[in-house]
This record gives sequence, C-alpha cells and structure tokens, in this order.
Amino acid sequence: MLEILRKCFAVTAVLAALSASWAEAVDRSKFRTCSQGSFCRRYKAWIARPEREKALWSVLPETRSALPEGGFSYKVKHVNEAEPHLLLKVSMYASGMVRLRLNEIDALHKRHEIPDGDVITQPPPASAQVTPSEQAGKTVFEFVSTAGAKVQASLSHSPLGLEVSVDGTLVQRLNARNLLNFERYRKPKAVLPPDAASAGQSEPSKVLLDAAAHPHELDTNGLWEEPFGGHTDHKPRGPASLGMDVSFEGDVPSLFGLAEHATKASLPFYEEPYRFFNLDVFEYEIDEPMALYGAIPLIWAIHRIPGGKSLTSGFLWINPSETFVKLDRDAAGVNKGPAHAWWTSESGVMDVVVFAGPRPNQVSGQFHDLTGTAPMPGLWALGKHQCRWNYMSQKDVATVDASYDKYDIPYDTVWLDIEHTDGKAYFSWNSAAFPDPKKMVDSISAKRRHFVNVVDPHIKKDDKFHVYREVRDQGLFVKKVTYKQIDDPTDAKPADWVEDEKIPDTSVSQPDEWNAEEDGPWTPPKIDNPAYKGQWKPRQINDPTPELSDFEGWCWPGTSGYPDFTDPKMRDYWGSQFALDKYKGTNADTYIWNDMNEPSVFNGPEVTMPRDAVHPHGMVEHRDVHNMYGYYVHRATFEGLQQRVPGDRPFVLTRSFSLAPTNILRFGQGTIMPSGHT
Repeated sequence: MLEILRKCFAVTAVLAALSASWAEAVDRSKFRTCSQGSFCRRYKAWIARPEREKALWSVLPETRSALPEGGFSYKVKHVNEAEPHLLLKVSMYASGMVRLRLNEIDALHKRHEIPDGDVITQPPPASAQVTPSEQAGKTVFEFVSTAGAKVQASLSHSPLGLEVSVDGTLVQRLNARNLLNFERYRKPKAVLPPDAASAGQSEPSKVLLDAAAHPHELDTNGLWEEPFGGHTDHKPRGPASLGMDVSFEGDVPSLFGLAEHATKASLPFYEEPYRFFNLDVFEYEIDEPMALYGAIPLIWAIHRIPGGKSLTSGFLWINPSETFVKLDRDAAGVNKGPAHAWWTSESGVMDVVVFAGPRPNQVSGQFHDLTGTAPMPGLWALGKHQCRWNYMSQKDVATVDASYDKYDIPYDTVWLDIEHTDGKAYFSWNSAAFPDPKKMVDSISAKRRHFVNVVDPHIKKDDKFHVYREVRDQGLFVKKVTYKQIDDPTDAKPADWVEDEKIPDTSVSQPDEWNAEEDGPWTPPKIDNPAYKGQWKPRQINDPTPELSDFEGWCWPGTSGYPDFTDPKMRDYWGSQFALDKYKGTNADTYIWNDMNEPSVFNGPEVTMPRDAVHPHGMVEHRDVHNMYGYYVHRATFEGLQQRVPGDRPFVLTRSFSLAPTNILRFGQGTIMPSGHT
C-alpha cells in the first residue's frame, strides 16, 4: 500500500510540475491588460470621477417615435451639449427579451454596425405587443412573453437607465451606477466632438463630457495613436469607446458565461477584468481572465427569491471590438446579494439584450430566438475522430487506418493538418507525400469514414498560387494604410494671429538733423513684437485618402495575405474553392477545419492583425470587427460546403468564434500536450 501511495504521489508531483511549466510558458508581455489599453484605462478613470452621481445623458421622452420593425426610438441629450447627438432604440421581443441600442446621430464617421443577419437572425425575432405608459421620469413597457411571464421594462429618463422585472421581481438594472460612457467622433486632435455648445467653449478641457473629455486628470495617451509591443496603432478617427454597467438584482449567488476564458463555470470575480479579444494564445494559463480564441459576451445570473425558489436572467453585449468586463460585489468576498458588471468596448455602437427568462431553458430559448438554432450534424461527426499533428504522408494515413481495422477499433474520421499542403498553400496537396490524394480519400470513404482537412485563412504570397493571385486581382485582401500628414483644411488662421516678428519702435522719433534728400526716407528702428505668435501653420492631420496596399503578415506559409471575409463577394469566392472540381483530391466525405482564424499574425501586435488595418468592404477598421473575423471565415467555409453538395450537413470546426447565427456555429479548441497530440 505504501508503495502504491508513493507512486501516486510521484505521479501527482510530475503532473504538478508539468502544470506549473505550462502555466509559466505563456508570454504575458505579448498581450494587453486593461491598464495597458487606453480605452479601458480611460473608462476606469471615468467611473471613478468625483461627480459620478450627476445625470449626464438623458432621454427626451417627447422625441419618442415608433420603429417600423417594432419598438421605439428616442433622442438622447448630454447635459453639457446644446443638441441631442445620440439615438436610443428600445425593442421588446415576444419570447421575453428587451433590447437597447445606442448610436450617434449624424456622426463625423459612420460607426460600425453589424449587418443584419450576421448576429441577429434575419428576419429578427417576433416583436412583443407593447403600449408604452408615461410615468413620472420614466416610460414603462409591459408585455407577456410567449412562455407566459409578465415582463416589465422601465426606461428612466434622467439619467438614462433601464430596469427589467419578471413576474413582479426586479432582475436587472442597466446604468444603475451611472457608469455610462459614449465617446462621439471628434475632428482630428479636437478635445470635444462637434456641438453648438462646444463651439463657444474657451476652455474645452474643463468640460465634463465623456471618458475622453473631462477635467479630472484626463489621460490623453492613446487617444489618437497608441504604441504596444513595438507596434503603433494609428487612430485617425480618434477615441470612440463606450461602456455601461448592469446590476443583477436580488440574492445572486453565481454568474455564468463569458466564454471563452480558462476559468470556472461559476465565474470568479477577478481584480483584472475579463477580456474579449480573440487571440492565438500559446500555452495559456488557467484560472485567468485573459482573452483566448473566442468571444461570447453573455452572462447568466441566478436570482434567489423568497420561498426557496429562483429565477434566471441573461445579459448579452453585442460588440465585436475589444471588450472588457469587470464583475463586482457590494462587499468583496461575499457570494450573496446583488452582482454587478461593467462593460466597455473600444468602438462601434452599444447594443445590449436582457433575457428575462425566468427559467434557464427559457433564457437559452431566448438566446436562440435571437441568434438562431444550430443544425443537426452528420451522425458520423459524433463518432471517434483521429487527429494529431501531423500525418506526413499518404502512407501514414493508410497505416493508421489499417491499424484501427487490425485491432478492431471503430473510428469515423481522420484529420490532416498543414503538412498535407503544398508549402502551406491551402486547397493544395504535397504531391511528394500525397501522390494520389483522390485514391486515399476514396479508400477511406469506401469504409464509410471521412476526412477533415485544415484550411486556414492566411493565403501564401506566391504568384503561382491561384488563390493568392485571384484574391489579389479582385482587391479582396485586407489593406494596410500608409499614413501621411497634411494641413487640416478646416484649421483657419485666427483673426488675431500676429505673424510680424518685428515692429517699428514708436518711442524713437526722426532726428532733427535727418535730411531726407540726402539720407533718404527715415524709418524707425525695429524692435521685437510682444504680440508675435510665430509663423502660422495649420494643424497636421492624417490624410483622409491615404495610400492603401495589401496587408501582409507572417504565418505558417511565411509572408501571407489576409482576405476581407466581411465582404460577401470574398465569402462567395472562398466557398467556391471547395467545389469538387476545384479542390482536387477531395470528395463529398471531405470536411474542413478552420484554424488560425483569430486571425493569427505571427509578426503582428499581440500575434494578430493591426487594429488600424482596413477592410475594403465598407472601409471598416479592423478594430471594429476583430472578434468576428473568425466567424466570417467559418461562415464562408460552411456556405461553400452547403453549395458543394446541396442537402448535405456541413461539418466545419473553427478555432476562433464569436456571437453569430448559431445555424453555422461549431467550434473547438486544441490543447497542446507534450506528446504533440491534440
């Protein structure tokens, strides 16, 4: 017995040592924290401001207007601005949801909004039948959900806020702690965004406006450009972040959700906020709020109510830019009473949904009513998959397949990683190692087994590679911006600007002995002009029409291009490459694995694409869509397989994932073990 215990302790020690070595392997210096990102750092300072109780943004109830799709819109005005510059949309869905959207009115630049159908199902969920009731300082919306729950949403006018109750029990309050922030776009290097009131401000730095403009030791680092890890993020549109708090009311013992983080199901309340920024994090740590491969910013809350019963509600934050979420309690270390969360995103619009529940299955049903339901996979996909890095040849595959048969072990699928390709050019085969891929694939199919091939989104830069050449020639790669400074045409010289460095000395008069005929006209001596302000030079700004070239980064093939998968044209082209007459060596039993689609860029900031890269479809900065890049790759692949064999049930595994219609979503995560297996 002692010998057995001794061996158990030895094994435990080895596993502990291995765990420690893995945990220490992540290079934290590559990845930002909240305090290293300017917008999150600004938000933390903003919510700690002295006048936090002051109402800043207020709903104007007299501006209420019915929306064509159901729900209502209101204009929202800031107390220190002359005009309302934000538009609030409030929607109620019959299954038991309340949705708030906040966006700019007539913004200097169009803020990115996720296209219809890319997260929310199209058409959207059925609207609830609601008649608003105006009460003192608030508008109340009431409806009965399809499951019979009585839902009440109370919109506070000043400050803007929302309370949601279910069957008479308050479950969530939005902006209850008055942490709302919405940074409107500014003109280049301007302190305040355009407004009639700000135009006359003699001291704009003293205006309490938002997290990017207030008088309380404002941190201006990173407003217009931001360095990190040897890279500089240029921000020609300036600050554009937004944030808000939500409180889960009642006795809330636990919160769940916030995938993907390597932490417990019952979410710990860390000092560092949870981060959503899809990344290729090698050997990540556990029990950490660090960002990983995917982003589902959804929280489930359990609310205990009198009588030993409980309710469940959910809160969804729909924004694909970098996002941080901080969980709080009224008292640290106490897992009871209300739970709080604040959310802040780098850019885009505010779009949040409260799922009223009140049971867990109803919260789940509401989420899927909003985003769609998943299709049934092929039955084979539920069986054993044989996957490792890496089967190097057709002979390897045949040996593995024969060994399963020899030992009478059932399996359904064999996977091929990057080494099966011709120099990491996807949609191709290494002809030396796989001389007859069609024969290999058909022999596996003959046993009712399947292949899954890896196809990554980085495209090898090689003029001989048809995919690279065709994507380039159609202008479908993400673009790099080459910035240059020009004079700001709107920056006019002030009327009182004095450029004369010297002026006549008025204290000196013409000498009596001066003879104009002999000495010429007398001019007084010049002295320094005390009003001299220097030679006028307009403010320098980034050229609004900068030079664009294909963005190139390093990944498995070496120098690679990255397609703009936000463009439906690019997704159509990508999907067409899976056709059996184009993807040679495959058959209808070959399915796909999209890896490295965060996207992974080995020489990029945080091992990903620079935020200031531009997607030519809509000229959208990558910062606005980062967390959805993997989804768009996945979608293009899924739709391509649908078109390849109509009526088939496509199988696509993706490493990176985000909020998206779940009718295509399947994701997986590989854990690298010392043996090299996944």
